[in-house]
Amino acid sequence: MFERALGWLTPKKPPAKSPTEVYPPIPMKLAFQTYLGLGWYGIEEGDDGTRVWSRNIAEIRIAPDVTRVVLSFTSHYYQWTGSPQTIEFSKDGIHDFTLQVTTERTVVTVNCKGNHLISIRTGTAKPSQFRRSSDCRALGICLDQLVVEPLRVPALSEQKESWLLYGESNPTGMPNTLQLEITSACNLKCTMCTNHAVTNPNLVSLGGHMNGSLWDKIRPILRDVEVLFLLGDGEVFAHPHFLSYVEEADSLGVQTVFSTNGQLLNAERIERIAALQHLFRMTLSIDSPDPEIYRRIRGTSLAPVMQALREMGRRSPLADRICVNAVVMKKTLPSLQQFPQQLAEMGLKNLVLRGLLNYDFTLDEECPEYNDDDLRMLRNIKEDCTALGVQLSLMPPIPGELVEVSRDERHQDLKYEAPQPWSELTGPQTKQCFDPWLRAVITRDGSVHPCEAFGLPSGPLGNLTTENFDQIWNGERFTRLRQDLLQGRQLGCANCVRRQTGPHPLQHFAARIVREKCWSSEKEISLTVRNTGAFTWTQEVQLYLGTSGQRDRTDSVYYHPQWISRNRVCTFTEEKVAPGEQATFRCPISKGEPQRPERFQLVFDGRLWLPSTQFQLPFATQ
Repeated sequence: MFERALGWLTPKKPPAKSPTEVYPPIPMKLAFQTYLGLGWYGIEEGDDGTRVWSRNIAEIRIAPDVTRVVLSFTSHYYQWTGSPQTIEFSKDGIHDFTLQVTTERTVVTVNCKGNHLISIRTGTAKPSQFRRSSDCRALGICLDQLVVEPLRVPALSEQKESWLLYGESNPTGMPNTLQLEITSACNLKCTMCTNHAVTNPNLVSLGGHMNGSLWDKIRPILRDVEVLFLLGDGEVFAHPHFLSYVEEADSLGVQTVFSTNGQLLNAERIERIAALQHLFRMTLSIDSPDPEIYRRIRGTSLAPVMQALREMGRRSPLADRICVNAVVMKKTLPSLQQFPQQLAEMGLKNLVLRGLLNYDFTLDEECPEYNDDDLRMLRNIKEDCTALGVQLSLMPPIPGELVEVSRDERHQDLKYEAPQPWSELTGPQTKQCFDPWLRAVITRDGSVHPCEAFGLPSGPLGNLTTENFDQIWNGERFTRLRQDLLQGRQLGCANCVRRQTGPHPLQHFAARIVREKCWSSEKEISLTVRNTGAFTWTQEVQLYLGTSGQRDRTDSVYYHPQWISRNRVCTFTEEKVAPGEQATFRCPISKGEPQRPERFQLVFDGRLWLPSTQFQLPFATQ
């Protein structure tokens, strides 16, 4: 089938395969050398085992019954140079589109019904610009998967054996992340903390811990959460059961993120942290590497924190999960230039610099002016981090033109705080925030908020001491908040400095599962989805059914070789789907027996996951 689809003449007839031909990474080199006869523009192995450049262009010849070709690329060019890798696609000698690659792995679908030849040419870092004998760097793009899909008419008469488990009363699924403030007690009195600001009229009562009965109500929610953040106004290690809670979440396979000032770390606690299997990131708040400046801000010695950092830096892979966070203030910025070198020497790789949040108390004199000298120091820090292999993120309220989120996976949850490319959208001006669809914050007294900065005078959206979480998350108050945010009516969010302002993306990128038209068998799944957004879907928008639960997981027991990749199942079968119309996602699945139900969800690659499209396997039998 593959020989016929590509139109190449090969010495031996390949064995019969399924209607969609997939070549996984293991036999990739042999397959590409056989079928992409004009060479490829990524990296190949030379005769002596070195990685060398090949040609600038590849061509794929298309047989009449092939409707599309799905290509996935692996590229480190953007990560290493800061500039997009460009790829130009042509069909039958006519330019079709240019792809700007800024992610490590990119999946592209080329519709080719009625075409005969696809030409793929690199636009940057061309192999012809380098000498094979001396330049073997892994720049450019490697093609790591090729899928050629012949036209296939769905067999609508196949038996519908079961229905999707998808409740109409749960339109947003469950939150992707849960944030807990397990304590408001703290062992320090930092000068910029709102809990100690003398002009703060609403000082939080310090010393309170989340009690065991409230944790018992949170425990069932953890089964539906991908990431658990343990953050808040207090110091997490002040809570006597903090590490026990983290270990319990870890045993459920939940990724954990927490922040600490590091003063209460000791050898026994570091040992328990190192044993966590699903720790995503541990952040240590250190506002300056200068001991005297640190003492003036935090009122205590820096030495025990630095000793803990050195100890964790010697433990791999724990060192990769450690992140230092510093608040940028006038008195700290000059000394922050020491951080890249110090972290690199300790074996630590992650640094986040946040602008100072001035809560209208007494911090005006501490806010940097971001003048030429300030910008020069920030550029020095960025350049040193790049040279030393330290991943740096610059976060609001640092001026928007300076905000930058590292592409390293340990920083990816920060991307929603950075400016996003939504300039093409139209609609009411609002905060382009996804928190009410993605996360919930539960404070130590059981109050539930959409984020830690939520400021409505009416207070929280519910409380776990009197309601269960599902009632709150899918209740009237959360629903009204989401609708008000979409329409620009959410006054409680108007002054937020952590999200940019503009039309809300979920007014445009939106879908809902049509439950009565979805079905599955042991071998196949068929999902029908209505386009409830404001623009027409085409194959170029890269809307896929992706693995969820833990987004982009690659260990699904239902994985089938005909999937686009390990974490992308399929795209819709129609050529285009206008607003109000329905799209069909149909794909094979392998017979699997998961330890717990697996989740899947629609995702616009490189844009966002659609909140109302999550479902799980196995299905509920009717």
